[in-house]
Amino acid sequence: MKQDKLTKLLFELVKHSKCSDRDLAKALDVSQPTVTRMKKKLEKEAVRRYTVIPSLAHLGFDIVVFTFARSKELVQPLWEKGKKWASEHPNVVFLTTGQGMGEDALMVSIHKDYGDLR
Repeated sequence: MKQDKLTKLLFELVKHSKCSDRDLAKALDVSQPTVTRMKKKLEKEAVRRYTVIPSLAHLGFDIVVFTFARSKELVQPLWEKGKKWASEHPNVVFLTTGQGMGEDALMVSIHKDYGDLR
């Protein structure tokens, strides 16, 4: 099995994890048994898990907010307060520090409407 076919299969699985082996075989231009073998190999070596990405609108959330903090002097005190605040607000789904693009911290939250955001 060529590595490029495995990589292509992995990309297809990322995009369409519930796709049948038959449909994956068509997309990769290989046989269905080949896809099944390749998929088993990938699941053993490279796929951590399959997951669901829900429709937030279906769950009643119409707004996704990305909040960035830039000031290096403020990030550590804000981080400590932010972790506590985030644990008390179930709308916060992700909170992290880091560096890149001038941003030092990121918080992602979901909200039903602007009233919920407030």
